Amino acid sequence: MNRLMIYSASLAFVLLTGCTQKQAEIDVSDTTQTQQSVQQNSQNDSNNLNVSSVNTPDVVETDLSNNGLNSSGVDSSTNNSNDSIVEDDSSEIQIANLEDKLKTIYFDFDRFDLKSTQQETLLSNSQKIKSNESKIKLEGNCDEWGTSEYNMALGLKRTLSVKNALINDGVTPDRISMVSFGEGNPVCTDKTSDCWSKNRRVDFKVLP
Repeated sequence: MNRLMIYSASLAFVLLTGCTQKQAEIDVSDTTQTQQSVQQNSQNDSNNLNVSSVNTPDVVETDLSNNGLNSSGVDSSTNNSNDSIVEDDSSEIQIANLEDKLKTIYFDFDRFDLKSTQQETLLSNSQKIKSNESKIKLEGNCDEWGTSEYNMALGLKRTLSVKNALINDGVTPDRISMVSFGEGNPVCTDKTSDCWSKNRRVDFKVLP
């Protein structure tokens, strides 16, 4: 009987000890799994945070700005360049149109005073000049008679006569410049009186 009681007590002790150890192992396992789960969740949260921190629209906007594009994706520098070309073309056309309307003033042989027949032409030129803000260059010319030095001086006197007439009609002096070509810029080279008369002149050039 005593042996049976001792055996039963020993068996009970072994069983209790085994259950306690097994329960402890389960608790440790649960703790390890919990830590792993927490670490994994923390890593996932970190990854999500890194992805969300990338601001894609800012990168695109910076690229558009660096490429010279405006908010609608149009290259503004090209538009400005096109506008400048249009303005330049318009200015050149206006200058050409005005120059075509200004008529040449002709002079008698070896004279630099304005002929009465040229007064109406000069006044018409003056009105066109005053309606525009461009500057005017007067170019004096002579026929082939006389020395080169004489003709250079005569050509300048002719431009001065035209300039004074324009100023008297209201054109501001600072808009007018003068140059003499003497006999070096003929429009006709025939050895006739009619050809020589065409070279005794003052031409009007429009400056930008």
